[in-house]
Amino acid sequence: MKKLLSVLLCVAMLMTAAAVSATATDLSSEVTDDTWNEAELQALVYIQGAWCASDMAEDYDNDEWFYVDEMELTDGSFETYATVNMRGFTMSPDRKFAYMGFLNGGSAFRGCAMFDMETGAITDVYYRYDQELADLDDPAYRFSFAKGLAADDRGYVYVGFALSANYNLVTLGIAKANYETKKLEEVYNGAIYEYGTPGDQGGIHVGVNGVDVAKVGDRYLCYAVINYDVDRIVCYDVTDPAHPEPYKEFGVDGVLEMHTADDPVYVNDAYYMDVDEDGTVWLCAKMGDGSTKVNKIAPDGSGVVGTVEDGTAYCVAHAGSYIITGAKDGSAINVYDDSSFEKVGSVKFDTDAYGIYFSMVQVIDDILIVADSDNNDGGAFNAIMVAPLTADAQAKVDEMVENLNGKSGEADTEADTAADTAEATEAPTAADTTPAVTEADATTPATEAQGTEGGTEKADEGCGSVMGLAAVYAVIVAGIGFMMGKKH
Repeated sequence: MKKLLSVLLCVAMLMTAAAVSATATDLSSEVTDDTWNEAELQALVYIQGAWCASDMAEDYDNDEWFYVDEMELTDGSFETYATVNMRGFTMSPDRKFAYMGFLNGGSAFRGCAMFDMETGAITDVYYRYDQELADLDDPAYRFSFAKGLAADDRGYVYVGFALSANYNLVTLGIAKANYETKKLEEVYNGAIYEYGTPGDQGGIHVGVNGVDVAKVGDRYLCYAVINYDVDRIVCYDVTDPAHPEPYKEFGVDGVLEMHTADDPVYVNDAYYMDVDEDGTVWLCAKMGDGSTKVNKIAPDGSGVVGTVEDGTAYCVAHAGSYIITGAKDGSAINVYDDSSFEKVGSVKFDTDAYGIYFSMVQVIDDILIVADSDNNDGGAFNAIMVAPLTADAQAKVDEMVENLNGKSGEADTEADTAADTAEATEAPTAADTTPAVTEADATTPATEAQGTEGGTEKADEGCGSVMGLAAVYAVIVAGIGFMMGKKH
């Protein structure tokens, strides 16, 4: 009986350990405090702007308005849709695609670009353009900034769109990545903050920063940071991506207010965040007292349960037992212990080689991935930087470099053919599918979702995390069966 109790205790400990490890991006046991100080960022891809026409120009009355950038890889360059001032960024969990959100950069492309990590080509762009907003002084304002990006293991990409005029409207766009045609098809777009007339500068100055998605239990939850005159985190259940619903177990009816001293989190400006698989939110923000910190927010949005004192934190990732932050001014990549919140190291990088703006940090397969952008209009560089943290991670980075070398700008023939022959489908509007998602504030009216362009839909479905937990469970069950089958 004592042996059985011991086994059950071990099982409980193992399941607790599994639950704990599932609350952050997994890291191998080889990653220690020393790893971070030894790691060094190198540019996997960097981008430099160049003028060029775009086939998107059919939506705009000046076909010279767009940039098409030259993206240089290790041994070559090519022209593509991308441009300067990369703010939003994420890489798919399988590392097959990077998604880059671009801002103005002078008079440049605004939207999300889908970058194929195998061929070194941008295969599609996802953007918001509203021809009906004719009252805006600058027609460029009809495009929306793609500032916050996230991707889940089902192939869905989540984009926070803020009008270039930055007044009165923030929307959440959800698109499905087709792994065959390497295109994005929008499945939903709706308002997550709205007040008055979109773009009316007599209204509320509002934008969007961090966007993240996490599988919490059996639900997929999408979080978005709304900022400027209003600071809040909104949370939606996107288990059905075509029909998001406010997740009412977070904050108050899916909204965590952060703008006044009476709120559970009081900030002056909310930046970027990372969300664990238990719903814990790590938020970088300029606080109400003027300091800059990383806030650990309870899964139910009830308040701050821990604080990392980092005066430069703009973006954050929680991986294993570590918190990694990136400085807005490109001055540092810092690493902290997630229990003590003490600093354990800093990642090295060449401060003269790339941009000056860390807008995203992410860890996949023991590889630290950093989005680096020059934040000045017309700036020269945007970079996808990587630092392998283990020998296996180094081998994966080497493979990524080998894939990109000699292939820059050469999309594979099958994908090219599929892209040429696939018919573009018009994305559904709210009238066709579902009412636009709106904020919890009853004074904010809902509007109809806006349309976009897209491709066809079909993607590989990821299941690595499920299989990992299933394997642990199978080992535990087998161990119980073995112990209970023994004679005493």
